Amino acid sequence: MHVRHIIAAGLLAILSVEAAGLAQSAPAPPVEEAETITVPHRDAMHRLFEALMKPGADRQVRFEVAGGAILEGSVLEVSDDDVTISDHRLRRVVPLTEIVSLRPPSPGSGMQRGTAFGIGAGVGAGAGLGILILMLASLK
Repeated sequence: MHVRHIIAAGLLAILSVEAAGLAQSAPAPPVEEAETITVPHRDAMHRLFEALMKPGADRQVRFEVAGGAILEGSVLEVSDDDVTISDHRLRRVVPLTEIVSLRPPSPGSGMQRGTAFGIGAGVGAGAGLGILILMLASLK
């Protein structure tokens, strides 16, 4: 066995062990039971938007209105009856009573799924090709 074989096998073992270690995840911490209080819808929405308007808060939101439309953008202003958001093109005023759900914007909204898949496939193919080249080089 040549030195190249030993180096190639060692590199392969290191990469395999590292990948297996990264794939393991720590167990999730136990979830504590929280106290549930009932708050009227309008008051709840008003509290949520007021929290968004505090200095340093991330003002990006995504919410669904009663008609089924999903709006995503930055909160500009909150009044007693409505909220004003901007999605970099339009400003929209939405009554608090029409908001059905509210959540942070989806994290993958900046990249299409096909693009992310293509990048992942390219990186995986490049890594596989690199290992194959190392193995072939060790055979000579």
